[in-house]
Amino acid sequence: NMYVTSAGKRTSAPPHTDRQDVVVVQTSGKKRWKVYSPPDPSLDPSADMFARGKGDDDLPLYALDEGRVGGSELLLDLTLE
Repeated sequence: NMYVTSAGKRTSAPPHTDRQDVVVVQTSGKKRWKVYSPPDPSLDPSADMFARGKGDDDLPLYALDEGRVGGSELLLDLTLE
């Protein structure tokens, strides 16, 4: 898969988890990246650990930033230019 974010767009995708490893290649512009550990699956056993933030599952950025998503912690916060 390849995703492109247009210039000036603040968020390219809402917070979510993926099954596959992800490699980011940024060719131009400036972008802030935040990477969190996955939420603790035992807190919501019915949720698919690899599909959090997709479909009907809500995983808002403000909840991650405020530490309100159980077991999830900020691993990386950087801006690429």
